[in-house]
Amino acid sequence: MFGGKYTTDCKDEFPKSWFRNAKLCKEKHDPELNYFKVNASQTLSVWKKKGWIHKEDPRGWFQWYCRYYRGRRMPKEDKRQIKRWKAIERHVSQITKTER
Repeated sequence: MFGGKYTTDCKDEFPKSWFRNAKLCKEKHDPELNYFKVNASQTLSVWKKKGWIHKEDPRGWFQWYCRYYRGRRMPKEDKRQIKRWKAIERHVSQITKTER
């Protein structure tokens, strides 16, 4: 996911097992590495403009989540990210109910 580029410069921080079957591309974002082979990403500048980037996690929510999963706690940021996740969860639920 993320076109193979997302964690290429910080993968030493995470367990090697997380990358065992990963398709990574150090040079550039490559949509061909995504499951559906489409570019489903927005640029980092868009993420910054929308306020989705926290200084502690410059790669956004996924980096935050990986660190949270591994035990890091930052109460204010955790609350913000969990609130965002719940908002997405509600949205997905609405779409799912509408499609039935």
